Amino acid sequence: GRVDQRTYFVAGHAVRTEIDQDDDGRIERWEYVVTAAAVSRVGSSSANDGLEDTWTWVANAAGEVRVDRAQYRDHAIDRREFQRGDQLSRAEEDANRDGRVDKWETWENGALSVAAFDTTFAAGRPDRRLVYDDGRVAFLEADVNGNGTFERLASNQPGITGAGPGSTTNNLRQH
Repeated sequence: GRVDQRTYFVAGHAVRTEIDQDDDGRIERWEYVVTAAAVSRVGSSSANDGLEDTWTWVANAAGEVRVDRAQYRDHAIDRREFQRGDQLSRAEEDANRDGRVDKWETWENGALSVAAFDTTFAAGRPDRRLVYDDGRVAFLEADVNGNGTFERLASNQPGITGAGPGSTTNNLRQH
C-alpha cells in the first residue's frame, strides 16, 4: 500500500522518476529523462539512505559511460569516472573542492597506470605525475618548465626510480 515510484511531468512530458527499490520508504534510484522515453542519467544513493550522490550517464557515441560522484554526499560533483565496458579507463577529480579538476587518473586493465596532479591548484593542467607499474609507483615525473613536457625526477624513496638533478618526491603535494 505504499507508493514506491513517482514520475514528475513538465508540460505533459516525464522529466524524472524516483524509485524506492527496497520498500523502505526512501528513494534509491532517480531516472532523468531528456526526451520522450530516453533516460539521460540515473542517480543513486551509495549509502542507500535516500541521498542522491552518484549519477551514471548513458554511454556517449564512443561507448564511454560517465559516472559523476559527490564523494562528500553534498550534491557537489567532485569526481568524474569514465568506463569502457565494465572497466574504469580514466577519472578526473576536484581534490580541494574549488570547482576545478586538479587530479587525473588513467587506468589500464583494471589497474591505475598514471595519476597526474595540478599541485598549484590553479593551472588546470597537471605539473606532476606518478607512473605505476604492476600496482606500484614506478617513478615520478614533473613538468618543471610548465611547457607540457614531463621529466623523470630522482627520488630517495624506495621503489621510486628516476633521473633528475636533486629532485625528490617532496615536490608532490598530498592529494
